[in-house]
Amino acid sequence: MVTATLDSDTCVECGAKDGIFVETEDDGPPFHNGCRCALLFLLPGEKPYRQTFRQWLKAQDAATQDKLLGKAKGKLYRAGKVSVSGFVDVRGNELTLDQLKRRERRKPK
Repeated sequence: MVTATLDSDTCVECGAKDGIFVETEDDGPPFHNGCRCALLFLLPGEKPYRQTFRQWLKAQDAATQDKLLGKAKGKLYRAGKVSVSGFVDVRGNELTLDQLKRRERRKPK
């Protein structure tokens, strides 16, 4: 399982990957230069006892959320319009505001 460092320097890409299970070590961190994620090895059926990035971010004040996400994305997050995993594409790359807007327009109404 991928574990991200839970602090105000954690990037969105790593935050979105926090708590996901990977098939092999090759699928795990490091995900980018300076990545502070690690793999947590669990026994079958074992559950990690730790707070997730999503839980941690939700408990932070608006200033910390804005530092991590940017002001516009922080506002979308607090309004419940985009989740942490919604800020990245299927490959785990952070989406720009324009990409988020295009994706929102493509959603069926």
